[in-house]
Amino acid sequence: MIVIFGWDYKKNITLGPVLEHQCPYCSKKEIWHLSKRSTYFTIFFIPIFSYEINYRYLCSYCRSGIQLDKQTFEIFKTIAEANMSFHEGTLTEQVRIKIISDLYSNPDCNQIIQKIIDHIEHLPEDFKKKEIELENEQALELEKRRIDAIKESPKWYSLAESKSDSELLNILNRRYDYNPALIIAIEKEIEKRKLEN
Repeated sequence: MIVIFGWDYKKNITLGPVLEHQCPYCSKKEIWHLSKRSTYFTIFFIPIFSYEINYRYLCSYCRSGIQLDKQTFEIFKTIAEANMSFHEGTLTEQVRIKIISDLYSNPDCNQIIQKIIDHIEHLPEDFKKKEIELENEQALELEKRRIDAIKESPKWYSLAESKSDSELLNILNRRYDYNPALIIAIEKEIEKRKLEN
């Protein structure tokens, strides 16, 4: 008998809307949804048991978001279920508000909810820091390339000297098609000849 087994079968369940946030990823102000992703072991392509569960809180517009721990997930699940029941018409607005108010009045729950709200609000600052780090790395890489091109440019001086004035200007106008070291040599030759571009 042949047994076909596998893993990494993922099942996503969206549990409903929770709170409104300004998304740091897409910048839209949207209601974020609670999601649960389970990864299963399978036999004959049938999911048998889950071996990994991820709790996620996602922007409904761009589907970007954050991971949640189990305790935070359970609190947000209560809000999502109350919101879904209200939208389906099985819960009145007063009961929905009471459920959510009870969560906020519990100091532990309130602290966890505030922590997630603060975390989402501060994500743009984290992105800014990463963007600045990336820009600095890119600037360093460009500077390194420029220095390498300057070091290599003397090898190109004789080629630049052999070009006519019109060829020099033509190469300079199409600078991105050529080696940066050649462009540096061409610029020096143009300067030496006092040519106008």
